[in-house]
Amino acid sequence: MTSLKNRFSSLSQPLAFALTIGIWAFAAWLVNPSGEFPLNDDWAYSEVVRGVLTDGKYRVSDWPAMTLWTHVWLGVLLCKIAGGFSLALLRYMVLALGLGGVLLFGWLAGRLCKNTMVSFVAMLALAFNPMYFSLSYTYMTDVSFLFFFFGGAAFYLKVLETDKTFYWAGAILFSVFGILIRQFALLLPFCFGITALLQQYNRRRLALAILGFGVTWGALKLYTVWLSSVQQLPSSFGDLGNLSGWLNIRTVYFHFLERMGGFLFLLGLFLFPFHFLVLPRAVQKAGKFRAALIGFLSVALAVFFSWRTWDNALFGNILYNLGLGPVVLKDYDMGLARGTNMPDGIWRAIRLMACAGAAAMVFNIISLLVNYLKTFSFKIHSTTRAFKTAIALFGTAYFIFLFLGWANFDRYYLPLIPCLLLLILSPVASRFERWWGLPALFCFAPFAWYAVAGTHDYLGWNRARWALLDETMEKDGISPLQIDGGFEFNAALKTHIGNPNTKTSAGVRAGISRWFVADDQYVITTGQLPCYQPWKVREYQAWIPGRKEYIHMLERPPFAASDTIFFDGEAVADSNWAHSPVLFGLNGLEDAQHTRSGRRAWVMKEGAEFAADSYITGVGPCDWITITAWRWGKSPAAGIVAATPEQRAFYAFEIYPPLYEPVEGDWYRVRMEITLPEDYPTDTLRFYLWDHTKEPVWFDDFQVIRRLR
Repeated sequence: MTSLKNRFSSLSQPLAFALTIGIWAFAAWLVNPSGEFPLNDDWAYSEVVRGVLTDGKYRVSDWPAMTLWTHVWLGVLLCKIAGGFSLALLRYMVLALGLGGVLLFGWLAGRLCKNTMVSFVAMLALAFNPMYFSLSYTYMTDVSFLFFFFGGAAFYLKVLETDKTFYWAGAILFSVFGILIRQFALLLPFCFGITALLQQYNRRRLALAILGFGVTWGALKLYTVWLSSVQQLPSSFGDLGNLSGWLNIRTVYFHFLERMGGFLFLLGLFLFPFHFLVLPRAVQKAGKFRAALIGFLSVALAVFFSWRTWDNALFGNILYNLGLGPVVLKDYDMGLARGTNMPDGIWRAIRLMACAGAAAMVFNIISLLVNYLKTFSFKIHSTTRAFKTAIALFGTAYFIFLFLGWANFDRYYLPLIPCLLLLILSPVASRFERWWGLPALFCFAPFAWYAVAGTHDYLGWNRARWALLDETMEKDGISPLQIDGGFEFNAALKTHIGNPNTKTSAGVRAGISRWFVADDQYVITTGQLPCYQPWKVREYQAWIPGRKEYIHMLERPPFAASDTIFFDGEAVADSNWAHSPVLFGLNGLEDAQHTRSGRRAWVMKEGAEFAADSYITGVGPCDWITITAWRWGKSPAAGIVAATPEQRAFYAFEIYPPLYEPVEGDWYRVRMEITLPEDYPTDTLRFYLWDHTKEPVWFDDFQVIRRLR
């Protein structure tokens, strides 16, 4: 055992790299990345590659928020070399960049800790982080961005060591490539430029630091101007200037309380073995009294924030219970999926481990901060300290973005994992850390298994889904306009505009899926759905549950009848299926200040919160109801309500129009899509307009479409 410890503690860097490459290749063989289908959001990125290859035009849809340019052209270059467009080939490209990022990170870790065994463990901690590993098997931008971030950081480390112009040029080049994937690469030359000046200030360094930031910023602005000239900027395109709109006390406070638990849980869990690998040294440096004080504070913070987000902290875009990769299918979105869940005892143990890891992480961060402040100086002499200062600046700035931004996906936390690993690495590892590296590897084994098995299953069920979809369209002649095949299918085939995100009083999404579905006569699911009947099934092998799983194609029985009622607010209409001779109630204030058609519209304001209260009869379980109205005004909470007459059995409220709803000047359409549940208790449906704010809002041109079983 002693010789084994010594062998691992004296591991050479070439051998560590060779082992990492071999393990990565073996894992890829197990997972099998093949398959011509999109994953997650990469349909929106691959379609840009396809457009360039098809007609030479670079066109970006409204979906991507990042710059994307480098990511796309790497894909174009690879496809041209290979002789044609291929989604699988694009995934192989990111898989190679993922390996390159791990090796660059390992080189950085080795330079900081001076111990190959510890840097080898750090490499594996990143490589088999479930989010990093899973995203390496997609054409998403997270991993390719990190590759250029690590490359730029490696060149900046050489800048801090040698100050050679060649390394400045390499750092600037990688920063430019990085910012043309994601805008936050601008932090790379900014943070390292400041640190380089703190390490050694002279006119040459000042000029090169300004040049690095200026060229990177200029590349971003040049791309923005160019893209604006060839097409309209995507509506979701991210601008660093948008952060100013989030800087208010209420937003910061709310996001801090709600997101800190997720941050601590995710990073505490996935870095659990590594934090305890370096914890003894941190305790030793702190001394008994300070270590006890910091330990108490760390445990208190970890417990408090873990308690606040105990149930949902480990779920996001990539992670879910016993799986990896977003399952954006109708039954999952409605909360009716049949998925296999982890036993409660194991799940509690994992959360306790995450909480312990969070406490260790907070202890390490506070200890680092205290030690830094004890020896604080604007003049940084140590290369290691200068590099870690730059990483800390980057991590802090990125951390602030996460807590201010509107989106809070788990994969957005990924860049903080290598940043924290680089910060807590010791320049000289102790004897304890050297031999403890071997058991640390065994601690990472469950994470590696989860990453490989979860990614295998993610690709497996997607492969089964697309085989079933191809069979339905090609052999059965079913139009994609009639299919809800899941988010990636309908988005890639552009079957419709976005749909409402309506939820009922039971917390279940109601009606047509919120993605780009025109009609859902046929639906891909993991199990059965109310109001649908089985049609086809496809089997696949799932490793995590340890048994065969199934993807289902369900069919909705055709509707027996359909009718439409429209009212522009100008007259009273009779109907033989309305609750009364008045189809749309005249309650609510009528006003001529803002109208879309005719002379009048409903206005709602303080003291007059309701309008157009009406009923329809003759409805029943599984009927599909569409209600639309045009809205004018700034109220963020004015919309459509549909409910049973007494509102207790069924209630749904829709306020925000989806991204692609029609807009006419200051008027835009609000739309509700609901399918009445199988246990709908009455033949009557009530609907009305409601605004519970003080902001005045106008509604016009109310329409109801019902499809009856």
